[in-house]
Amino acid sequence: MTPYELQMELIIELKKIFLDYRLKNSEANSKQLNIFAQSVPINSENSDTPEPYIIVRLENGKIISFEDAQKISVLFLICICDRNLDNQGHCDIFHIINKIYERFAKNSCLNNKFFAIPPFEWTLQDSDTYPYFFGGLQMFFEIPAVRKEDIFLGGI
Repeated sequence: MTPYELQMELIIELKKIFLDYRLKNSEANSKQLNIFAQSVPINSENSDTPEPYIIVRLENGKIISFEDAQKISVLFLICICDRNLDNQGHCDIFHIINKIYERFAKNSCLNNKFFAIPPFEWTLQDSDTYPYFFGGLQMFFEIPAVRKEDIFLGGI
């Protein structure tokens, strides 16, 4: 199991969580949340607007010893566009954060491979970017350690 596999599994899981969740993009079209690995794809003239979206970004990992699980920091970066003049797009950001939190609070295991561990931290933008609203959350996951091969069991 690798960090890349964790990232791909998280993308699949988020697509399930938000399957029926729709928000408007900057062109006022209702669409599903886009889920991207690491960053938003480079825009071209023929591509649709990326928002609303979640970026699943692997931030860093740490292996303390060969016997310990690898701990990986994952950032979920969220962007929506809400042109409503009440300027309350942060409510959708909160809802998205809470849906992800609920999923892993109820069951910390992802596909019998990866395990969410505390802490769970979220944040909102600190400046006004109307009609775009941004938020993020940080979670940590453990990937089981690679086990040493035993020379008596056919290893090196």
